[in-house]
Amino acid sequence: MGYHLTKEIQDGSLDKRIIIHLIHTLSQFKRVYTFYGTKFDIAFARTRALYHGLAFVPYGLVEHKDLYYLVKRILKIHSNRLESVADLLGIKGKTHLDPRVWVQANSGNVDAIGYILDHNKKDVLLLEEVHKKLQEYEARTRRYL
Repeated sequence: MGYHLTKEIQDGSLDKRIIIHLIHTLSQFKRVYTFYGTKFDIAFARTRALYHGLAFVPYGLVEHKDLYYLVKRILKIHSNRLESVADLLGIKGKTHLDPRVWVQANSGNVDAIGYILDHNKKDVLLLEEVHKKLQEYEARTRRYL
């Protein structure tokens, strides 16, 4: 893994391989859930795809449910962050990242990248638990990537 990272940073391809894999993976699903993904994750991935000259997931192929907007609509809490929602619902498991880890990861540090990957996996599991508790309030409208 380390060799690919160093090579990709040096040759300027950066995250192209990862974005190709992400587009392929997203295309395998009928629906994906995010938390603030409309304004961050999906927009970031689409931006990186365009940067690399790649076609993003075709509009209408994958339905997208952003639980951030569900939370804003149905709850009134001090913060709409995933951690605050999980705390309200009695769900534990939110981890925190030291901003320095991002800097290290951007430099190709394999340990930092592994730490971020582990953090992201835990966030997905947390999001799934939050969704289970709030799914009965989901709007029936459809939005797509």
